Amino acid sequence: MKRVMAVDDEYMILRGIPKLIDWQALGLTIVQTEQNPVAALNYLQHEPIDILLSDMNMPEMAGPEFLAAARRLQPNMQIIVLSGYGDFDYVKAGLEQGAINYLRKPIDPDELVRTLQKALRQLAQHDTADQNAQLAHQALTRELVTGRQEARFDHAAEGLQLNLPAAAEWRLLAILNPLQRTALQADLATQREVAGYFSEGQDVIVLFTGTTMQVRQFLDQLPDSVGPTRRPVIVSPVIKDHQAIADVYQRVRWAINRRYFFAVANGLVMLPDKEAGQTVKLPSVDTLKGELRDITPSGLTDWLKRRFDQMEQEDASVELTRQVAVIILLAMRALHPSYELTSASFGRINNAATVADLTTVLLETAAAMSQAAQKRYSRNVTEVLAIIQSRFKEPLTLGEIAGELHLSPVYLGQQFKKEVGQTVAQYLNDYRINQAIQLLERTEMDVNEIAHEVGYQTASYFFKTFKKQLNMSPGEYREVALTAPSESGSDQ
Repeated sequence: MKRVMAVDDEYMILRGIPKLIDWQALGLTIVQTEQNPVAALNYLQHEPIDILLSDMNMPEMAGPEFLAAARRLQPNMQIIVLSGYGDFDYVKAGLEQGAINYLRKPIDPDELVRTLQKALRQLAQHDTADQNAQLAHQALTRELVTGRQEARFDHAAEGLQLNLPAAAEWRLLAILNPLQRTALQADLATQREVAGYFSEGQDVIVLFTGTTMQVRQFLDQLPDSVGPTRRPVIVSPVIKDHQAIADVYQRVRWAINRRYFFAVANGLVMLPDKEAGQTVKLPSVDTLKGELRDITPSGLTDWLKRRFDQMEQEDASVELTRQVAVIILLAMRALHPSYELTSASFGRINNAATVADLTTVLLETAAAMSQAAQKRYSRNVTEVLAIIQSRFKEPLTLGEIAGELHLSPVYLGQQFKKEVGQTVAQYLNDYRINQAIQLLERTEMDVNEIAHEVGYQTASYFFKTFKKQLNMSPGEYREVALTAPSESGSDQ
């Protein structure tokens, strides 16, 4: 609804205007009526108005003076002049202040509707122009901050009118998933230190050009729904080399990803001047195997929570946390050697959006391991499993296996998928990767040798497949698997 204000010193006219037409049908609502133009100006200082209907002959203030003052307060407001017969000088003055039309008293309802419709068209044009200008400004800010602007930095800064001294303190602020984005954007538009902002998915990135004290004042004055007490806010260190904004932005993105991944609900994060090195070390498979051996199924949830909570407190990266989850998965498999891990399990870990997703995968896998020991397959599927386990080094295909068993490839493939939950090709690939994992753990064979030993024609394809599934290379996994276990978690 667009907001309308009517100003006239005649009480009966003010009383009659709301009854003249169906304002709601036009998308309008009369939010204020005033007999005194001075009181009207006081209202306009604090409340937005889209359309002003004003008499031009009022005793407290001359109409032209009132309209000029109102225009200064709200430049985009549409003005409609109300005049009595013979007030032509006042009408002329009103038009000079940008009034879109004048209406003679008594007001003709049809003429009022037409004039209001014209005002609405003007407002729509202004809104479109403002939106386009805001979008252009946001696009330029995004290009400057993210490094996507191929033009010179000075050219981009000039487009944002960043005529600042070289010593100016620049920072990036990230406000995560603001609950009331419109309220936030309206607030940003009024802040002198906000050089620009843009949306990045559900978050808002702000280019701020003030001191540390001004940053804190800005955050304290944010609307309650988007401030640090309600939403996570990340503040970068001072950007001393303005050409390095894109590098600082990547640090901010890293921090944003961590907040979502570890599901931190709110709070202020002040990034340090220097990026800290990763201090969290990957545990070995044997270490986690020892910790998991005596944990009951009901206690696994608490154990996983403690493990991931500790990683969040130690500022572990999202990537490292996923790698730890992979090692936990392998430690669980070590306790259930007959269970073959699948690429689907690894894929779910590598694509997990949150720690809760990681926990779900690990708990479901633990449950599947317990059930697998009791599972029985049909004769056809049992024979396929036996062929794969004895001849996985060969270039096996479903057609070749079906031929040996004198079965239709389509029928056998459907039966295998129904009972095992994977295609023959997927199971074969996962079986080979599981065999490779054991060779990496138990032998000193070269990675190239292991690739051929488990049935891959080329080492490069083996490397690519292994890296895709475990989120680490064969060499990186071997290093983790052979790491000496800690005293508290040893299990040999």
